[in-house]
Amino acid sequence: MFTNKHYAQAMVAFKKAGETRQAYICYAYLLREDARAASDDQVRERADAFNKAGVAFSTCANEPESQRGERLTYSTNAGECFIQGHRFKEAGHCFMDAEKYSKAACAYRKGNHFDEMVEVLKRHADKIEAKLLAQLKKVAKVDYFKVGKSSTI
Repeated sequence: MFTNKHYAQAMVAFKKAGETRQAYICYAYLLREDARAASDDQVRERADAFNKAGVAFSTCANEPESQRGERLTYSTNAGECFIQGHRFKEAGHCFMDAEKYSKAACAYRKGNHFDEMVEVLKRHADKIEAKLLAQLKKVAKVDYFKVGKSSTI
């Protein structure tokens, strides 16, 4: 059922089997499906739905039982949900956990969290495509200049 994206039915089946962790994973996917189905006209409700899904995926990623691959997948899913929910700092944190440094830097940039973006650029420059790295460094320098902050990137 889960592999066929019948998340609600899979969640019920996992609950009946006493597999609460698997049921919660289904719940996270179900929340994301519901968020995707929300009308673009209902901006606030849609963002809230994506943020709720982001929290659920983040919870799945941080469970002690999560294997590395699961952690990376659920963290990525959480980050993408938080992007849709306009919670860019949380998205950046999730992408960092997922080892998706370009996405993390871009999320921080989109949310105007330049200090976090610069930290990603400094620590993971070798894992970010050169053109994007140069572009983000330029954006950081301009922002730091505007606020009178010195830049060491």
